[in-house]
Amino acid sequence: MSAFIHHLAYDFRTGIRDRSKLLMFYLFPLVFFALMGGLMSSVNPGFLQVIVPGMVLFALMCATLLNLPSALVTAREAGVFRSYRINGVPAASVLGIPVISTAVHMAISALIVSVAGGSVFGGTLPESVPGFIVAAVLTFAAFSGIGVLIGVVAGNPTATILV
Repeated sequence: MSAFIHHLAYDFRTGIRDRSKLLMFYLFPLVFFALMGGLMSSVNPGFLQVIVPGMVLFALMCATLLNLPSALVTAREAGVFRSYRINGVPAASVLGIPVISTAVHMAISALIVSVAGGSVFGGTLPESVPGFIVAAVLTFAAFSGIGVLIGVVAGNPTATILV
C-alpha cells in the first residue's frame, strides 16, 4: 500500500511539473472559463445559470480525453510499463494511478470553477450540490474509461489526438 501511495504522490507532482499536464489540467480550462465567463455573461445572461456545470464538464473533458491517453501512450513508449511489469507492479496500478491522479487534479479545478463561477461572474451553483457531485464523478468515470481505452488502442501520441 505504501508503494501505491508513493506512486500516486509522484504522479500527482508530475501533473503539476509537466507543462503539458499543467496546461490540460489547469491553464486551458481555467483560461477558457475566464473568457467564457467574461464574454458569454454579457452576450447571454442565461449562461450564468449553467456556467459552473458547463465549465466543470469542459475541464473534465480536457483532462480525460486530451491528456490521459497521451500520458499513457508516452509512458508505454518510454518503457515505463515494461519496467513496472518486470518489477511486479500490478496492472491495475499502472492504469489506476493516472486516473486517480487526474481525479484529484480535476477536483481542484472543479473547486476553483465552482467558487469563481459564483463569486467572480455571479453564476449560480446547481440546486442539488450532492447531485452535481455525483453527476461529475460519474461523468469523470465515463470519460476516464474512454481516455484509458484511447490510450491503450493508440499507437503513438499523435494518434491519440486523431482517435
